[in-house]
Amino acid sequence: FHPEDPAAAPAPGGNVPVPPHDPGAAEPATEADARRRAGREHDHVAASGVRPAGGLSTASFLLPATSGRRPCTPQTPGPETTSPSGPEPGTGPGTAAGQASLFAATAPVGPRSATTSPVGEGTSAGNTDTAAGTGTRSRQGVRVAEPPSDSERLRLLDGRHHDPHSLLGARPAPGGVTVRVLRPSALGVTVVADGLRAELHHEGRGLFSGLLPVAEIPGYELLVRYEGHAAGAAHEVRVADPYRFLPALGELDLHLISEGRHEELWHALGAHPMSHGGVPGTRFTVWAPNAQGVRLAGDFTYWDGTQYPMRSLGSSGVWELFVPGIGEGARYKFEITGPDGSRS
Repeated sequence: FHPEDPAAAPAPGGNVPVPPHDPGAAEPATEADARRRAGREHDHVAASGVRPAGGLSTASFLLPATSGRRPCTPQTPGPETTSPSGPEPGTGPGTAAGQASLFAATAPVGPRSATTSPVGEGTSAGNTDTAAGTGTRSRQGVRVAEPPSDSERLRLLDGRHHDPHSLLGARPAPGGVTVRVLRPSALGVTVVADGLRAELHHEGRGLFSGLLPVAEIPGYELLVRYEGHAAGAAHEVRVADPYRFLPALGELDLHLISEGRHEELWHALGAHPMSHGGVPGTRFTVWAPNAQGVRLAGDFTYWDGTQYPMRSLGSSGVWELFVPGIGEGARYKFEITGPDGSRS
């Protein structure tokens, strides 16, 4: 995957332009492309220059090129010290992160189709007639998922949640598998897997969810629909879900950071293009031990961090998120909510 056109979303603070693309590389459709076509750019997040919690600057950064650096080796779940794990609640067995090992190998079991209508019919974000249900009503074969509590939902949308993976992504639930997705600018979101195509309900404020009629978590992707540049047109982008992955930072790194003994922090923190679980993307990590919440923003989100809340990896003070499809040269920054609720 390659970064977006730097002209699409200029970074605040006059940063160095994104390096040119490799002319021989393929250019897949991305969500930033869809936003650009729709003209749905969000207001840029101003770079305040204030030092946020953890002593990190709010200035935006440029993803490094991998040439000349030690290559990033994707972490593999297992008993080894380099396996991706974190002490934060929400990453153990039975949680969204703990189920991540099922995604690559598990095919849908049970009903093979959610019998939804084709994408483009009845998926407007404004269609919320069934979004506030109790999990017992259905629309187009996909039942309405049990909603999170009001406090959890508010913390997630306000960027103050320490474990967004506990709400987003896929997890087993009574009657099937719940999938919840946060895509603020989308008109509709459909879960696509082998033999399964399930259109999610809109809960409001960019949250989409549904109770899929399957017995186990399938290997799935998201088909996200945005408003097109022409009247009545829509543009679809197929992406991997960032919230189906285990942490991409190893246990040994977290241990050394917690003890203040990590001697190569530049390899553990920041942005590192890599392949995680066989999916290319970038691992984003930042040390902000006093933060209530951290979100990722960049030219690939028009500097709006709503879409990518990051998870805390416990007492290490590290916040992490692996985002598929983001490559070298993309500009980014972290939105950090401090203990007093201020954002920098």
